Order: sequence, then C-alpha cells, then structure tokens
Amino acid sequence: MQDIDLLAIKPFEICSIRPPTENYSLTFRLTRNCYWNKCRFCPVYKLGARFSKRTLDEVKEDIERAKKIDDLLIEWNIIDPYFFNRSDSRFMDLINEIKEAHREAGFADSDAREKQPEISEEIDPRMAWFLSWFRDKPAIEDSLNHVLTWRTGGARTCFFGDGDSLILKPDFFAEVTGHVKKNFPSLERFTVYGRTKSAAKLRTLSELQDFKKLLKPQPDYLERVYIHTMRGKADGETSVTLQNRKLGVALSIRFNIKQLPYLIQWKMLGQGEYVLGLEPSNIPLKDRKQLKEENILPLLQPGESVKNDIEIVLTDL
Repeated sequence: MQDIDLLAIKPFEICSIRPPTENYSLTFRLTRNCYWNKCRFCPVYKLGARFSKRTLDEVKEDIERAKKIDDLLIEWNIIDPYFFNRSDSRFMDLINEIKEAHREAGFADSDAREKQPEISEEIDPRMAWFLSWFRDKPAIEDSLNHVLTWRTGGARTCFFGDGDSLILKPDFFAEVTGHVKKNFPSLERFTVYGRTKSAAKLRTLSELQDFKKLLKPQPDYLERVYIHTMRGKADGETSVTLQNRKLGVALSIRFNIKQLPYLIQWKMLGQGEYVLGLEPSNIPLKDRKQLKEENILPLLQPGESVKNDIEIVLTDL
C-alpha cells in the first residue's frame, strides 16, 4: 500500500481565518496575518502576530505538500475522489503512522499543535474561543484534516489568505493559481480577501477606462468591479445596454436614478467562468459603517416599504 514516503508528508500553512463560505475550500497563505491591524474585534494581533508576505517558492512548496497529502489520502482509501466518502478510523491510523515515522526520524513538525499558547482561566472569553481553533502553524493532523474536509466538501473551491491579498502583484497570482490548477485540476473557483483601496492602486487609468471592453476568455483573469454613477433624463430615467453585433441581439436595463443612482458592473473574463454582471443599486459597494458616516445608508422603518422599477428589454439589432 505504502508507495508514498510518510517522511515526505509535512504540514502546510492553511488559512485559519476565512469566511464561512470557504469552510470547505482548500486554502493557502499568500500573506501571513493582516497589515491593516486596526479591527478592534480581531484578536490575532493581541498574540503579537505581525503581517508578512510569503515568497513564491514558499507558497509553491505548500501547494506541493498539500498535493502529497491528497495523494496519500486516496492511496490509503481514506477518501474516494469520485464519491467523496471518508473513513475516519483509517484516517486516525494514518495520522498515527505519520507521526510515529516522523518521531523516529527526529522531525518536530508533528508536534506543532502542542506549542500553541496555553489558555488561562483569566483570559477574555472571546480570546479563549479564538485560541481554541486558531492555528498559525498547523500540525500534521491539521493539514491532513484540512485536505480531507476539502475533498468531502466537493473539491471545487480554493481560498487564498490571510489578509488583503490585493497588495500582491497580478504576476504573483498567475504563478500561484497556475501551480494550484496543475496540482488540483478539479478546482473551479478561487477566492481572495481584498480591500477596495488596495485594488484601486493596482489599476491604471487606461484599465479603468476599459470597462466597456469584453475580451475573449482569459487564463488567470482577475475579476473587476466598477461602480458607475449614471446620468438620467429630467425624470431620472436611464438605461444601460449590452450589444452582441455578431449575434444581432441587445439587452437593455432601464431604471430610475432617483431610485437606484448606481450601476454595479462585475466583469469576470476568466476561462470557464466568463461572467458580466450589470446591477442597478441604491448604494455603492461600501461597508455599512462607511455608508452611515457618509449619510447614504438607507434604512426602512418597521412596516415601511420601497418600490424600485427595473425593466429588462431584449431586442434585435
């Protein structure tokens, strides 16, 4: 059975902090922690953690470590790659064999979990809860369980963390996503954290002006989101039109800027996930705190309702 050397199985850095939607995603850390470090609710930095960028070689090594773990789980029949079934009893046997092999070889990686900070009875309950699951340096069992959870969850999604990954260059993303796809071809979606200000710094003026251009599907394309403020007639009526001259059809969305003053355009021109979203909106894409500070956060009182009119028209050219 044992074709894969157990000494080659090592932990890789997974993203302990991630959105709930990514609980079944395969995760890789492109950065460690977050450079923002100003969110009062976040306890990470109370542990002394600091932001750092990881090198391309470090990330690629983690991807290859995850691949070896995935291959081993399949070799041991712990996971069925087609039906996503799992065997927890064999999983624990495998972990014990790996840790025993590592101990005999003098490896310390298997004991990483034991070095987590101790939880004092006097600690803030929120910090205690955080420390109960946060793993800055995962142990062998954490990494194996992470890959196993990804497999049983469908093996379709990948998340890059930790913090604002949009401070990284597009070429870095292209290298990483390409290496991940090579090792995990079943993946269909990649997700990253990103702050709007960081994304804006990566965009040139010419690129911002290219919102109308729809290219052929591109490999490793980074999605774009544009927020348009629309012009309207005296009564507020306006429209946006998407045309396909080759097919001879056009789609128009008509709405009123007195009701919906913004148009959100989502442009994703990636291979296998080619999407254009055109969404009239009553607010720009900002968090609730910003909207409230700018006095543009709409609130409905109990029993109150609002009617917005949107008309979608499909015509021949």
